[in-house]
Formats: sequence, C-alpha cells, structure tokens
Amino acid sequence: MKEHPESFKFQRIYANLPLHIRGSEIMAVVEGEPLTARIIKQEVDKKSEIGFMVIEQLKNMELI
Repeated sequence: MKEHPESFKFQRIYANLPLHIRGSEIMAVVEGEPLTARIIKQEVDKKSEIGFMVIEQLKNMELI
C-alpha cells in the first residue's frame, strides 16, 4: 500500500509525544481494536491499510 500523504504530520506529532504516552494512551480505534501511538507508528511505517485508516481518522478529526 502507498504511504498516506499526511503520514509525515503524524511522525512529527509522534516525535513530540512524551515516552510514557506513546505506549499507554489509546489514540484511535480501528475495526474495534484500540491502538496506541506506538502501534499506529508501526502501522504507518509499514504503510499498512490500518496505518492509512488511522491517518484518515486523525485527519478527519483535524488532529493532523
């Protein structure tokens, strides 16, 4: 899958998150599964469908 055009914005936000928040706070829910920032970053880095969907969710909520 192609990289989402807004993924660089997520990467910038992720880099500024405190370490204790990256793995503990749920940032999105995809197909009923809660995802932390760390998991989202892994999915975005892999250019997976889940990563693409999360970026779309964050964009639609105007968080990125």
